[in-house]
Amino acid sequence: MTYSVKLKECPHAFDIITELHVDDKEIQELPPWVNRFSRLQELRFNGCKKLVSIPQISDSLMYIVAEDCESFEEFPPWISKSSHLNELVLKRCRKLVSLPHIPDSLTYIVAEDCESLERLYCSFQNPYISGLHFAKCFKLNQEARDLIIRTWTSDYAYEGS
Repeated sequence: MTYSVKLKECPHAFDIITELHVDDKEIQELPPWVNRFSRLQELRFNGCKKLVSIPQISDSLMYIVAEDCESFEEFPPWISKSSHLNELVLKRCRKLVSLPHIPDSLTYIVAEDCESLERLYCSFQNPYISGLHFAKCFKLNQEARDLIIRTWTSDYAYEGS
Protein backbone atom coordinates (compact mmCIF):
# COMPACT_ATOMS: atom_id res chain seq x y z
CA MET A 1 0.00 0.00 0.00
CA THR A 2 1.23 3.47 -0.86
CA TYR A 3 0.53 6.59 1.19
CA SER A 4 1.17 9.81 -0.66
CA VAL A 5 -0.77 12.70 0.81
CA LYS A 6 0.11 15.53 3.18
CA LEU A 7 1.88 13.86 6.06
CA LYS A 8 -0.24 13.47 9.13
CA GLU A 9 -0.22 10.73 11.69
CA CYS A 10 -2.25 7.71 10.61
CA PRO A 11 -2.00 5.06 13.36
CA HIS A 12 -4.10 2.55 11.44
CA ALA A 13 -1.57 2.62 8.58
CA PHE A 14 1.62 1.87 10.53
CA ASP A 15 1.47 -1.86 9.77
CA ILE A 16 0.34 -1.70 6.13
CA ILE A 17 2.27 1.11 4.41
CA THR A 18 5.08 -0.23 2.22
CA GLU A 19 5.85 2.89 0.17
CA LEU A 20 6.00 6.52 1.17
CA HIS A 21 6.29 9.17 -1.53
CA VAL A 22 6.90 12.70 -0.31
CA ASP A 23 6.68 15.55 -2.78
CA ASP A 24 6.21 18.56 -0.56
CA LYS A 25 8.61 21.34 -1.55
CA GLU A 26 8.19 23.01 1.86
CA ILE A 27 8.90 19.99 4.11
CA GLN A 28 12.14 20.31 6.10
CA GLU A 29 12.06 16.96 7.87
CA LEU A 30 9.81 13.96 8.20
CA PRO A 31 7.83 13.66 11.39
CA PRO A 32 9.43 11.26 13.90
CA TRP A 33 6.43 8.93 13.86
CA VAL A 34 7.36 7.84 10.30
CA ASN A 35 9.76 5.35 11.90
CA ARG A 36 6.71 3.39 13.09
CA PHE A 37 5.91 2.24 9.55
CA SER A 38 7.08 -1.30 10.27
CA ARG A 39 6.75 -2.57 6.68
CA LEU A 40 8.08 0.48 4.84
CA GLN A 41 10.21 -0.74 1.93
CA GLU A 42 10.42 2.30 -0.32
CA LEU A 43 10.96 5.93 0.57
CA ARG A 44 10.84 8.52 -2.21
CA PHE A 45 11.42 12.24 -2.05
CA ASN A 46 10.70 14.35 -5.10
CA GLY A 47 11.19 18.09 -5.16
CA CYS A 48 11.55 18.38 -1.39
CA LYS A 49 13.72 21.46 -1.81
CA LYS A 50 13.91 22.26 1.91
CA LEU A 51 14.40 18.72 3.25
CA VAL A 52 17.42 18.67 5.57
CA SER A 53 17.06 15.43 7.54
CA ILE A 54 15.44 12.01 7.64
CA PRO A 55 14.53 10.37 10.94
CA GLN A 56 15.48 6.76 11.54
CA ILE A 57 13.28 4.48 9.48
CA SER A 58 12.32 0.83 9.92
CA ASP A 59 14.98 -1.74 9.01
CA SER A 60 12.61 -3.10 6.34
CA LEU A 61 13.56 -0.19 4.03
CA MET A 62 14.90 -1.46 0.69
CA TYR A 63 14.86 1.61 -1.58
CA ILE A 64 15.59 5.28 -1.02
CA VAL A 65 15.11 7.72 -3.87
CA ALA A 66 15.72 11.46 -3.46
CA GLU A 67 15.35 13.78 -6.42
CA ASP A 68 15.66 17.57 -6.36
CA CYS A 69 16.23 17.72 -2.61
CA GLU A 70 18.39 20.78 -2.83
CA SER A 71 18.94 21.42 0.90
CA PHE A 72 19.83 17.84 1.80
CA GLU A 73 23.48 17.86 2.96
CA GLU A 74 24.11 14.45 4.51
CA PHE A 75 22.57 11.09 5.20
CA PRO A 76 21.97 10.21 8.80
CA PRO A 77 24.29 7.61 10.38
CA TRP A 78 21.47 5.09 10.85
CA ILE A 79 21.61 4.30 7.15
CA SER A 80 24.73 2.17 7.75
CA LYS A 81 22.64 -0.21 9.85
CA SER A 82 19.83 -0.64 7.29
CA SER A 83 20.48 -4.28 6.55
CA HIS A 84 17.82 -4.59 3.82
CA LEU A 85 18.66 -1.44 1.90
CA ASN A 86 19.20 -2.45 -1.71
CA GLU A 87 19.10 0.72 -3.82
CA LEU A 88 20.04 4.32 -3.18
CA VAL A 89 19.19 6.87 -5.88
CA LEU A 90 20.14 10.52 -5.41
CA LYS A 91 19.52 12.97 -8.22
CA ARG A 92 20.14 16.70 -8.08
CA CYS A 93 20.75 16.75 -4.34
CA ARG A 94 23.03 19.69 -4.93
CA LYS A 95 24.13 20.33 -1.33
CA LEU A 96 24.90 16.70 -0.48
CA VAL A 97 28.53 16.67 0.62
CA SER A 98 29.18 13.05 1.60
CA LEU A 99 27.79 9.55 1.72
CA PRO A 100 28.22 7.73 5.03
CA HIS A 101 29.18 4.12 5.53
CA ILE A 102 26.52 2.17 3.72
CA PRO A 103 25.26 -1.33 4.41
CA ASP A 104 26.75 -4.26 2.53
CA SER A 105 23.23 -5.09 1.32
CA LEU A 106 23.35 -2.16 -1.13
CA THR A 107 23.65 -3.35 -4.73
CA TYR A 108 22.89 -0.22 -6.72
CA ILE A 109 23.90 3.41 -6.09
CA VAL A 110 23.16 6.44 -8.22
CA ALA A 111 24.38 9.91 -7.31
CA GLU A 112 23.68 12.09 -10.31
CA ASP A 113 24.22 15.82 -10.53
CA CYS A 114 25.08 16.04 -6.83
CA GLU A 115 27.44 18.90 -7.47
CA SER A 116 28.71 19.28 -3.87
CA LEU A 117 29.40 15.58 -3.28
CA GLU A 118 33.04 15.29 -2.21
CA ARG A 119 33.50 12.23 0.00
CA LEU A 120 32.37 8.63 0.14
CA TYR A 121 32.78 6.96 3.52
CA CYS A 122 31.83 3.62 2.03
CA SER A 123 33.75 0.57 1.02
CA PHE A 124 31.38 -1.17 -1.42
CA GLN A 125 32.14 -4.60 0.04
CA ASN A 126 29.08 -6.34 -1.41
CA PRO A 127 30.28 -8.71 -4.17
CA TYR A 128 26.84 -8.38 -5.82
CA ILE A 129 26.98 -4.66 -6.56
CA SER A 130 25.45 -4.22 -9.98
CA GLY A 131 26.01 -0.52 -10.51
CA LEU A 132 27.71 2.60 -9.23
CA HIS A 133 26.74 5.75 -11.07
CA PHE A 134 28.26 9.09 -10.07
CA ALA A 135 27.54 11.38 -13.04
CA LYS A 136 28.13 15.12 -12.71
CA CYS A 137 29.60 14.80 -9.22
CA PHE A 138 32.49 17.05 -10.11
CA LYS A 139 33.82 17.63 -6.59
CA LEU A 140 34.49 13.99 -5.72
CA ASN A 141 37.89 13.76 -4.09
CA GLN A 142 40.57 11.47 -5.49
CA GLU A 143 39.98 8.83 -2.82
CA ALA A 144 36.29 8.59 -3.82
CA ARG A 145 37.16 8.42 -7.53
CA ASP A 146 39.68 5.64 -6.90
CA LEU A 147 37.13 3.71 -4.84
CA ILE A 148 34.55 3.87 -7.65
CA ILE A 149 37.08 2.84 -10.29
CA ARG A 150 38.46 -0.14 -8.37
CA THR A 151 35.10 -1.52 -7.22
CA TRP A 152 34.07 -4.59 -9.12
CA THR A 153 30.46 -4.44 -10.32
CA SER A 154 28.46 -6.90 -12.39
CA ASP A 155 27.06 -4.12 -14.56
CA TYR A 156 28.96 -0.83 -14.41
CA ALA A 157 30.85 1.69 -12.33
CA TYR A 158 30.71 5.22 -13.67
CA GLU A 159 32.23 8.43 -12.43
CA GLY A 160 32.40 11.49 -14.59
CA SER A 161 30.47 14.03 -16.58
